[in-house]
Amino acid sequence: MITDTNTSSLQDKIEHLQQEVARLKQIEEMLSNANRERQAEIQRYQRYFEQFKQQNDQLMAIINTAPDAIFIKDHQLRYALVNPAMEKLLGKTSDEILGRTDEEIFGDDENARLSRRVEQGVLAGRTIEEEHQSEVRGFTATFHTVKNPLRDAYGKIIGICGIARDITEHRLAEEARKRTEEQLTAIVDTAKDAIFIKDQNLAYRLVNPATERLFGLPASELLGKTDREIFGEEAGQNTEKPDIAVLEGNTIEEEHINTVRGIPITFRSVKAPMRNIFGEITGICGIARDITDQKLAERALHKSEAQYQALLNAIPDSMFQITKEGIIVDYKIGRQADKETSSNEFVGKTIDTILPAEIAHHVIHSAKDFLESNEIDVVEYDQITNGQLRFYEARIAAVNIVDDLLVIIRDITERKLAEEELKKRNEELDAFAHTVAHDLKSPLTGLMGFAQMLDSFYDSMTDENRKDCVRDINVNARRMKNIINELLLLASVRKQEVNQVPMDIHRVVSEVKHRLDYMIKKHQADILEPESWPPAMGYEPWIEEVLANYISNALKYGGEPPRVELGFTELENDEIKFWVKDNGEGLSIADQQRLFTEFTRLHQVRAQGQGLGLSIVQRIVEKLGGRVGVESKKGEGSIFYFILKKA
Repeated sequence: MITDTNTSSLQDKIEHLQQEVARLKQIEEMLSNANRERQAEIQRYQRYFEQFKQQNDQLMAIINTAPDAIFIKDHQLRYALVNPAMEKLLGKTSDEILGRTDEEIFGDDENARLSRRVEQGVLAGRTIEEEHQSEVRGFTATFHTVKNPLRDAYGKIIGICGIARDITEHRLAEEARKRTEEQLTAIVDTAKDAIFIKDQNLAYRLVNPATERLFGLPASELLGKTDREIFGEEAGQNTEKPDIAVLEGNTIEEEHINTVRGIPITFRSVKAPMRNIFGEITGICGIARDITDQKLAERALHKSEAQYQALLNAIPDSMFQITKEGIIVDYKIGRQADKETSSNEFVGKTIDTILPAEIAHHVIHSAKDFLESNEIDVVEYDQITNGQLRFYEARIAAVNIVDDLLVIIRDITERKLAEEELKKRNEELDAFAHTVAHDLKSPLTGLMGFAQMLDSFYDSMTDENRKDCVRDINVNARRMKNIINELLLLASVRKQEVNQVPMDIHRVVSEVKHRLDYMIKKHQADILEPESWPPAMGYEPWIEEVLANYISNALKYGGEPPRVELGFTELENDEIKFWVKDNGEGLSIADQQRLFTEFTRLHQVRAQGQGLGLSIVQRIVEKLGGRVGVESKKGEGSIFYFILKKA
């Protein structure tokens, strides 16, 4: 039988069981929640691990690819990690490095002991940055090393992490740069040219001692100032414009004049833009040189060259500079050279281009002698130039400065002709002296003889005899006067210049007949002439002498008695041919060719007059622009003529 007590106890148990069930459900729920949290934590840790692994891989990739040597040492200073750059730096593999100290790897030397002391300081908690040198593979290398203490998660130092960089090339470059800077500074400070730097405001930022000397101011009075502030407004304006162009990126080279210490100075300057590492223009670098003396020297040189060139141009000679082998290297054609020659290009050609072969050979063969003796050789030669025979003089001299020869060629044709003319004149003068002495002697002897006869026998002579003597004296005096007149005429024709005018030939003929009246009467000559004469251009006194010579010769060399015919013939080109015809024996061709030579006289046995006549005739007529000639045959007499322009 179930009692109330039992019922109550059962209910309590049921409640207790229900509570336990509820508590178990709570525990189950708590365990389920905890499990979920655990799973989430596991997943979170897995993500953390993946991230750590990824970061570790990335870090190792960075470490392994880094150009710098990276290493980790444990608390006993044994290598725990080295990257490939560290292996390469030490020249050993990781297997030869890991787990060993520096002493075990490299031996207990001074560098290893010094490294240990430094690393012990790092293990004490200091970060140490240093540069040191070590022997690596037989070479001394310079390293920049940073070593930090390596700590665990609790901050405890468990080792060393280090990064080492080989800065040998950097240090060598720095040393080279330092040496270059020192050398550049020395060059700038010792340079004779002014070197300066200006900023973007055109103020001086650097000047060398040469700039100080050039401007006559110390650096303290130049630095920080512009040209306007130093030299004044005008000089500043002169330099400001090109400076601005340089700041725009141009390099400017110029010459300008600035007044320094009251003296105008000519500068040649080069200015270029200065740039930073980004290519931006930060200022101006310039070099200036005082070229005042150079400019003065150039002007003096130009003046000297101009004078020298003027002198060369005034020299009529051609000049050729040649090598010892006879090659023309330079030349100057003289004013006397013909156009064809002056237009040729001679440089590079051989000397036989300008000289006859035998003379060119002589020059080349004797070149060594010329250079050693410094003597001048003179050679004369002739050659055909432009169809004419020309005469030249070549002077060969040494140009010792360049070991060459100078050949100076002068056209001496005129001189040669003058020499020939002088020789001819000297010969003529000898003949003249002989002829004049002979021709004057005869009438003078006659004159003196008749005068002496009058002086000695005057009282015993009849009037007729005395008249004959006086007449003979007069004849001889006239002959002497004619000789003297012809000599004076010869001299005047050579020197005198006359104005040609229309001539009255009838008057000239009448005067000649009057002068030769004594000869006409003596030879009982018959003179024929036309009723009128055409006017011609000339000079009457000279033409009178021409006709006097022709007519006197016709009287002397004509027939017995002489028959002299005067006349004229009008020619083409407005010319007139005046002629004198005699009835003499005529002339051979050889005699005709000798007729107009001075002091030549034909028929020496018969002739008693002077030998000047026909040469004077030729000189007179040619001086008047005409010409003379003779037409003759043996046994038919002769016709002597001269041709003048019609008036």
